[in-house]
Amino acid sequence: MKFRTKLLLAYIIFVLLAISFLTLFLLRPEETRLTRNQEDLLTVEAEQMAALTRLAPSGPLWSSELQEQARIATLRLTLIAPDGRVIGDSSADPARMPNHGDRPEFQTAISGRTGSIRRFSQTLKTALLYVAIPLKRKDKLIGVLRVAKPQHDLDLAIVKLRGTFAAGAATVAFLALLFGALILRKLTKPLLALETAATQLGTGDLSARVRRFGEDELGLLARAFNRMAGQLDKLVGNLSEEKGKLLTILATMADGVIVFDQHQRILLANRAAAEFLGSAQEKMEGLTPAEIQMPPAAVDLINSAVKGRAQVESEFEVHVPAHFLLAAVLTPLRDEELRLFGTLLVLRDLTKLRHLEHVRQDFVANVSHELKTPLASVKVMAETLLRDGLTSEDNHKFLTAIDTECDRLNALVDDLLTLAKLDSNAAKPRASVFQLTELLTETTARLFPAEADRHPEISYPPDLPQVKADPDQIRQILINLLDNAAKYSPPEAGLGVRVGIEAEWVTVTVWDEGPGIPEAEKERIFERFYRLDKARSRSLGGTGLGLSIVKHLVEGYGGRVWVENRLGAEFSFTVPRAKTSL
Repeated sequence: MKFRTKLLLAYIIFVLLAISFLTLFLLRPEETRLTRNQEDLLTVEAEQMAALTRLAPSGPLWSSELQEQARIATLRLTLIAPDGRVIGDSSADPARMPNHGDRPEFQTAISGRTGSIRRFSQTLKTALLYVAIPLKRKDKLIGVLRVAKPQHDLDLAIVKLRGTFAAGAATVAFLALLFGALILRKLTKPLLALETAATQLGTGDLSARVRRFGEDELGLLARAFNRMAGQLDKLVGNLSEEKGKLLTILATMADGVIVFDQHQRILLANRAAAEFLGSAQEKMEGLTPAEIQMPPAAVDLINSAVKGRAQVESEFEVHVPAHFLLAAVLTPLRDEELRLFGTLLVLRDLTKLRHLEHVRQDFVANVSHELKTPLASVKVMAETLLRDGLTSEDNHKFLTAIDTECDRLNALVDDLLTLAKLDSNAAKPRASVFQLTELLTETTARLFPAEADRHPEISYPPDLPQVKADPDQIRQILINLLDNAAKYSPPEAGLGVRVGIEAEWVTVTVWDEGPGIPEAEKERIFERFYRLDKARSRSLGGTGLGLSIVKHLVEGYGGRVWVENRLGAEFSFTVPRAKTSL
């Protein structure tokens, strides 16, 4: 029930009680007055009747004259002997009437006083008002004269009086209730405004305010509410800002973050965690580790952290939707009273790190192998020259081989230095705008002079735009790709360069009609020292670093490089178009 309704009901009850009290307070005396007036009139009538008996002091007490006077006055007259025996009655046969010695009015009258009472008459079967006075002759009680009158008129007068009072009370109650309703409306209007504003605050509308209502207590309450709403708006704004910062930080973190409650249900998960576990971020809240199909190793790890109530670290693998090697750190969350209320799981992707470790290990092993082979050859031939006396022809043969191996070592060292510079960003590109066709012509002419047996085919659109890049780096990329195409394709096979335009990029493709690259090897072909045929690569003088250098150079200026198999192998890379032409 609303406060306004309670207040109105309390006011109505108060008004009704007040009106009832006033009505009874005023109506009861008035009813008593009417009854006494009636009793006084009957007393006067009884005295007049008693006077008739005193005029005949020696005659009978009851006479026909008393009977006639009672009829004229429309009264019932009863004469009772001192012993209670009925001597005469104007409305009934005295002989059939019982002894009236026990009647209260009779008892009062024989004591010398006037007795009166309202009572239902069993003889006349109606309500009567009785008045009894003592009859005396020479100061001797000779009987009691009782006068009775029906109460129809008195009851009618009382009913009319009560009706008048009821109508007045109803009018006063209506006016009081109307006035009270207006007052209550005015008093409760500020409370309703406060209720509306509080409801708006509860629904999230922090701009809700109430109008000031004077300088009374309600006005003070309204101002206090407005201050509270302003502080709440500021506090929620700060909380929202902090929450937004926290969500932004979590969303941009490379590490996955999941917060579990004490029942191991997810309270919060960021985007990285959803990607690692192959789940939709918006659907993870409220689920358990088993419900999002976390690996059994991860579920066991979470259970051990919860049971042990201590930080736990471990690693596990995820194979769906992709392969991830994840490092997990689980930390129990406690409140100020050190009660456990949840668990924080942080996931870090170790896949690339492990891959880089493997690449580093392979790189060290490959470098050691690549250096060991020519050094062993040089050492063997040098020892042979020092130990045995050889002919000049043999000396020339060994020295030529030593020279070749030294060239391989120099090429290997040069490529390693180039990769080192690229890894450390020491070789910063010097971008400039130039015509790619001119660079193509110059590079192919340098690699394939006029007297050579093979010449690459070059094709490009007539409206080829200029590009913006480091010409030396683009030249080095072309040299590596064209050299590989010539080395790893048959002498009679064709090769060439094809240039195309794609949006903001110019695509350069070096193709050959050789054996191509197996599908399983495409992902690793750009790794350092990775070779499809190691024996053939060494016999052709390759270092195994050329394609790795190409990848570093292309990705250095934001382009991309890839390989496809068509007639043979097609190595493609992109060069950014120049926005303005020279």
